[in-house]
Amino acid sequence: MKLLIITQELDEDAAGLGFFISWVREFSKWFEEVKVLHFRGRGGALPSNVSHKLIRGNKVAKALLVNREILRWKPDRVFIHMCPEFALASLPACTAVGCPRFLWFMHGAVPQSLRLSEPFLNLIFTGSSKSLRLDTPKKRVLHHGIDAGRYAGKASEYVLDVGRMSKVKNHGLVINAFLRLDPELRKRGLVIAGGGGMLDELKIIAQDQNILFLGNVPNREMSEVYANCSVFVTASETGSVDKTVLEAMASGKPVIVCNEAFTELLSGFESYCFFEKGNEEDLTAKMEALLRDGALCDKIGAELRERVKDTQDVSDLIRLMSEQIKSHADPVSAYDLMEYVIPFYPVWRLNKKLKNKRIMFAKKAQGRHTGGGNDDSGQHSGG
Repeated sequence: MKLLIITQELDEDAAGLGFFISWVREFSKWFEEVKVLHFRGRGGALPSNVSHKLIRGNKVAKALLVNREILRWKPDRVFIHMCPEFALASLPACTAVGCPRFLWFMHGAVPQSLRLSEPFLNLIFTGSSKSLRLDTPKKRVLHHGIDAGRYAGKASEYVLDVGRMSKVKNHGLVINAFLRLDPELRKRGLVIAGGGGMLDELKIIAQDQNILFLGNVPNREMSEVYANCSVFVTASETGSVDKTVLEAMASGKPVIVCNEAFTELLSGFESYCFFEKGNEEDLTAKMEALLRDGALCDKIGAELRERVKDTQDVSDLIRLMSEQIKSHADPVSAYDLMEYVIPFYPVWRLNKKLKNKRIMFAKKAQGRHTGGGNDDSGQHSGG
């Protein structure tokens, strides 16, 4: 069976999506041939049954090229990773070849592209119930797929925060909470990894007080960054499960969050691992409690690592998806498209009828006017 994958980026050195190449390697174990269409990245070391192609151009050009690849390669299934707009754009070719399509989506928001593409997808996979907030029977909640073997704890050093430099990630709150720590604890340092437009603003808040900004870090180097931290902290309020928190847990590190999406994974450690949203003092207190007790850090970290290994393994995630992708054989057909389009048909039909009636009335009126003129002319001549 042939699987076509559409993704934003395929590059082992990418900062955000570098992990996805491990997904492709796992998919190759379940399908005879795998082809990846990606819009950024250089690829990487892949199994012999996997090929990839970089798609360039503007949105229209990319959509046309994706459809062309589908028509030429004729895959049995299409898997789309975090690109709901291309779930919609690939509709013509997938319908033509009768190919079922599946989407992986994880975000706290529901973009319009997801709403529009949902009727034409067979299934939508996600990592947690709060990571896909679209109400649809096609939703399949699995888990996040972490390669725990990549991560291992080492000597504890700094406090770590990872995420793009945006308001929703709340790095400023983490910085302010860190600056409230006892001077002796601040010597451990705060390291923030991630790029984005707010970097200069955050550096002003940091005041150069033992706070290091790493910028974007290649995916292959992140395991070392996690391994050397003592505590992982995030004030992100996205409402969905952040992969960075799971990666820190897989590294055997205690985490401190304010995101209710982690309630189940962190059960039993609420008093250490949760702080009140927006409360700098509470976050400072949680950091101080863990930084002062190395044995407690080790105990919590070891337990959290086992939880990730048991519930979030990447091999298990791809197995679950592959089994459902292979068994779900019915494509979204032209008849399904008609069912989606048909609600608009009566309006079109009514408009056409009204237009025809206007033309008919106009012709009758013109005929009466012409006929009446001739009758008047005849009577005048006869008189």
